Amino acid sequence: MSSPAPSQQPGTVVADGPAQLLALVPFHLGFRPADSLVLLEVRTPRPGSTRERLGVVLRVDLPPTDDDADVSAVAAGAVRALLDRAEPEARVLVLGYDPEATRTGVLTPGPRAGATLAAVSRLLGARGRDVLDVVVLTDHRFRSLTCDLACCPREGTPLSTADVDRVVAEAVGLGLGVAPDRAAALPPTTPVEAGRRSVASAARRGATRPWTPDRRRALVEEWDAELDRRAAGTSTALPAPEFCGRLLAGFDDLATRDAVLLVPALREESDGRRSALAAALAVDVARHASGTAAAGAWAVAAWSSWNGGDGVRAGAAAEEALRRDPGQRLARLVLQLLLVGHPPCGD
Repeated sequence: MSSPAPSQQPGTVVADGPAQLLALVPFHLGFRPADSLVLLEVRTPRPGSTRERLGVVLRVDLPPTDDDADVSAVAAGAVRALLDRAEPEARVLVLGYDPEATRTGVLTPGPRAGATLAAVSRLLGARGRDVLDVVVLTDHRFRSLTCDLACCPREGTPLSTADVDRVVAEAVGLGLGVAPDRAAALPPTTPVEAGRRSVASAARRGATRPWTPDRRRALVEEWDAELDRRAAGTSTALPAPEFCGRLLAGFDDLATRDAVLLVPALREESDGRRSALAAALAVDVARHASGTAAAGAWAVAAWSSWNGGDGVRAGAAAEEALRRDPGQRLARLVLQLLLVGHPPCGD
């Protein structure tokens, strides 16, 4: 099994082997996949580089049965979604995270994963796509289903080695995190208690007067100071409801909202962790309002999550914003960026 690797860019983790690459998949998804089909788009190297790059990372549930209809529906939908977003010359790595895989002797996919992996491979071949490899994974091991060489033992290869631990540590150092499952990766949506919401609502109403440059600057400084406290670990509780109310009002003013969004980008030490902190703060703010009043904060959470490379939370936050305000344009933009697989800093 060969392994593509991202080009050596600031804030990029380079995988030099298949185990390292597979260890990074949960960081791309934001959670540990289980009972899942995952397709990785492997893009051609940039000019002047020999390293292939990861593009779209797509995950869907394995079909409920190995019935032909169930398998065909999942396989066709996944391939169509990937190819709608993938570059024309990209290759595809096909992964099956299979809780039913045989774990003694030869590592073999169970009926649902085996049928799905085979169907996806056939469909990609019929579309003229080069399948880089087909891999079955359990919690601790993986095996290439297309390689019979000594480098691909039939009992599988451990997912945890010193080299793998190194790239995982690099990913964590960049502020990337992995939730144990998809449900745990989603942002909390439960509103804060009514008293806090009432105070925030009053503060929002009081902050609706015209936004001057000085008022915008003051709010951005408040936002940035709270992020500093969270980065230092000195602020772990919910922000003050009055502060949330002012932000809710500010997010309704496009110039103020955009000034807030620029804060992480303008800092020299900006990284995925700062964006993740901004997304979490925006979610806390959103939970202090209901209806359309919360839409702007959810959109800020979506953008910040996307900017930090967390597509799962970005999509969930964008959907929350649009549920409250179907015309929320920033949320729609985030969903469009996710749909085409556009990375935060361009690719």
